[in-house]
Amino acid sequence: RVLRYTFFNTGGKPQGYCLQVTEDGLGAMWTLTASSEVLAAGPLSETSKEKIARKEWLQLRLEVSKARIRALIDGETVSNIIDTSLPMGQVALNCGYHKCQFDNIKVLPSSKNVTSFLATTSRELLKMYSPVTFHYDARTCDPSPAQTPKRDDFTGFVGLAFVPQVAVRLAALGRMVLRGGPPVAAVHNVELLEVDGKQLKYVASAAVPTTPSQQVGIIATDEGFQYAELRESVLLEPGHKYVLASSEISGGDFFYDKAVVAEASEGVQILGPAYSNQSGWTFDSEPNLLFGPLNALLIPAEAQTQQLFTPVADPEKAKHAASGPAFVMKSQESKATSTAEAEAEDGASPATPQWEVELVEDQTLSTLDLSPS
Repeated sequence: RVLRYTFFNTGGKPQGYCLQVTEDGLGAMWTLTASSEVLAAGPLSETSKEKIARKEWLQLRLEVSKARIRALIDGETVSNIIDTSLPMGQVALNCGYHKCQFDNIKVLPSSKNVTSFLATTSRELLKMYSPVTFHYDARTCDPSPAQTPKRDDFTGFVGLAFVPQVAVRLAALGRMVLRGGPPVAAVHNVELLEVDGKQLKYVASAAVPTTPSQQVGIIATDEGFQYAELRESVLLEPGHKYVLASSEISGGDFFYDKAVVAEASEGVQILGPAYSNQSGWTFDSEPNLLFGPLNALLIPAEAQTQQLFTPVADPEKAKHAASGPAFVMKSQESKATSTAEAEAEDGASPATPQWEVELVEDQTLSTLDLSPS
């Protein structure tokens, strides 16, 4: 997928993602690149090597869904990564100065990758963002689109100021994954602050990593954002001014400069970029522009916070929990009771009841029966 081709700034290297197969002294290899920078690489499977020896076709497939890049060779996934370097582009074929053939080329729509229940039942604060700009009337040899500059030269907080026009709850805080610098700089404190007169009042915060994480409550999306769920959602009042900002250190992860153009979700107005350093906070009155970009997951104001992985003491009270699938802790009562009675007769302390996790699914969105089966 190629964003653009320019000879002057890139030395003739296309700006895009490319899945390439080569054969040299190291053997048959595959590489996945972004603007000729290697993202992932490895040897071909034995099956694919045998196809090359027999001069048979190789099946290459590159799936691009926003920031998620998935490469497949002969039906086997060789790489599945998130990369936000090149946010858009067109399908392209590339070949060197040698005999090369393509056949059965297909361009198909991509399918969305479902990562979590919250991600599918919420809406994002940013409905759309674009880190590229088009200058069709520019008198230059540097063609459109032009990418917004990335920065890693600032220590402080960067983000945006916004105003909700209707009451809404904020359930998760997020930042775009733009890796850079040492791993110690790959976790950001993303804060939500409320403007109260001339002061800023703390509302919520979360530690958001920009590397793959197995931490509970971390959500990675195909858009290239990584979110950290809040323990409890917070209510955003209509007409109140809020600041969403991320901590940054010089020489750490990258963030886009404030030329990023964004469109807010329905019922939210973006006031402009915001940043803070040793001199204090600065707000630029440039609607729909921002640093970052930062993002958040919003749910209806009337939604209730659902507590996961807790034993259900009273199933009747749990019937009206938040809609959708939920994890229920079900006690193995018969086993625990018999074990406790046997140990009590021997004078030993009662056994601790054992628990197992059961996934309860329901087709409705209004009620969820959490009664033990």
